[in-house]
Amino acid sequence: MAKGLRDFSPAVQMMIFVLLIAAAVGAIGYFYVWPVYNDPTTGLVALQKQEADLEGKVASLRAFEAKLIEYQNQVAQLQAQLANLTLLLPDTRETDQFMKTVFADASASEVHVRTFIPQAETQRDFYLETPFAVRLDGTYWSLVNFFARLANEQRIISVTSVGLGQPGGGGMGAYLVSEQETVGANAVLTTYFRHEAGPKPAPGAPAPAPARR
Repeated sequence: MAKGLRDFSPAVQMMIFVLLIAAAVGAIGYFYVWPVYNDPTTGLVALQKQEADLEGKVASLRAFEAKLIEYQNQVAQLQAQLANLTLLLPDTRETDQFMKTVFADASASEVHVRTFIPQAETQRDFYLETPFAVRLDGTYWSLVNFFARLANEQRIISVTSVGLGQPGGGGMGAYLVSEQETVGANAVLTTYFRHEAGPKPAPGAPAPAPARR
């Protein structure tokens, strides 16, 4: 004959009550908690994967942070070097002084400057390039000595577009080539300055040169 819950002993009633609670919890977990746990986007497994991905990104960002500090130090060093190099550039063209330097080095090297023509200037980020087309003649070693002297000048001077040939047949005007002179050269000498000051020389207009021998 069926009995009511009250007909059981207190211990049995407690056990039945615990079993009912466990069944209710299990049902709630199965129908509500378990789907959330296994959800592919918001479930615990997905969240654990996202956490692992974030930890990997954090580790890579920490490595990048260390590299960033290294790069910042390198940039600071390069900026300091750039500032030091900028100090070597005059504030104005100082074309007269540049010409004196070139002709003095040529004279000391026994090289003759037959042509000295300013070319079109080029604007850079923080300086201007002022090139001059020159015609030179002398011996091979005198030209080497001349270029070496230019390289050792305090003012930055670059030598480009060097073409060697016979000493005669180039330059402007009439001049005599001695028997000791064996090489003629065309080249571009470029000097630099930080700021534009005064009118630019007209491209192709020859600059005055000292009297030739």
